[in-house]
Amino acid sequence: MASLTAAVLSDFAQVRDGLMFVSSGGITRVTRTEFPAALGCQVAVLIYVNPGEDPEGMEIAVTITLEEEDEFEATLSTHVAHAVPNQSAPAAPTYIAAVVDLRTLELPMPGTYRVRVSQDDDTREFAFLAVTPPAD
Repeated sequence: MASLTAAVLSDFAQVRDGLMFVSSGGITRVTRTEFPAALGCQVAVLIYVNPGEDPEGMEIAVTITLEEEDEFEATLSTHVAHAVPNQSAPAAPTYIAAVVDLRTLELPMPGTYRVRVSQDDDTREFAFLAVTPPAD
């Protein structure tokens, strides 16, 4: 069974030829001049695939909740569309990179947001703080 190896909030991420490019990964604070505001970030995900396993059709779900508000919860998902590359060593470890785009997700207010990234029964969690700039 595949396992979720890493999930990181970033300014931008993309997958090209099976390789992941991540810009400004590991975001823990998002500053917006006013709320509601677009998150403007993406989640970069790395999945370990066991030898002989086909990741085609795997789904990654990202759920974001606001710790201070029980009413806010957003879930976005993406399908893993990358086939495992042909390898000369069939038992070689394989990692599949994927990106979940959260750039247009609207954050209702400042606060601490919890992010849960899931692939089947495997889950990773992290948090980020959404703030307004300090007053002059």
